[in-house]
Amino acid sequence: MQIYEAFNGDGVSVVVTDTDLDHAARDSGPLTTELANAAAQARRADLIDNLRRSLDGDDRARKLAAAKALLALNDRPSGELLRSLSATDTDPVVAKSFIAIATRLRSASLT
Repeated sequence: MQIYEAFNGDGVSVVVTDTDLDHAARDSGPLTTELANAAAQARRADLIDNLRRSLDGDDRARKLAAAKALLALNDRPSGELLRSLSATDTDPVVAKSFIAIATRLRSASLT
């Protein structure tokens, strides 16, 4: 069993296991901040849909962790979703981060 050190929405280090990620993969909801961080570390492409669902809502840390995980997984199709969400997100930090990550995903697809 793999163990990943991830940070939760409060910036506290927590331990996430493959079992935790497997449970999250069976659930169709958004991931917590720590699960999004661990999904990136574990390169869990099976959690991409959950990560995309995690981009919505009021939790800045979760949205940024999910976007970063999509970048780590090189999920190029998420670039358009991030760009679209950036136009409607009221948090300027999240909106600018989404644009930056979308740009990186787009430039990765051009190389």
